[in-house]
Amino acid sequence: MTDTRPRMVEQCTTGTKRVKHTSTTKGKTRTWYTTEPTRACRKVQQGTETYDRVVRHARWCVELDDVDGNTGRDDVWYEVDSATYTKAAAAAEGEKLAFTPLRAGC
Repeated sequence: MTDTRPRMVEQCTTGTKRVKHTSTTKGKTRTWYTTEPTRACRKVQQGTETYDRVVRHARWCVELDDVDGNTGRDDVWYEVDSATYTKAAAAAEGEKLAFTPLRAGC
């Protein structure tokens, strides 16, 4: 599945700033100024871009013991819909459940 998102690019501005320097020798202070280059960068939005979005469907699984009353069939997993999962999660340990699974295994 494809989707779009903002395309962010780095935008830089250059300029200069005036820097003050001082030096003191034998009680005399000398002051001078220099101009130094500056550069400031930040990310800005410039249009949009498409990308492949990975979408996974939710899987709801339940584990059952004694499937169809057979005590030898313990720890069997089934994939179910969310309503059945909610019902199974609220059920007490050992309580009987009747449902139609989406598929065996999970």
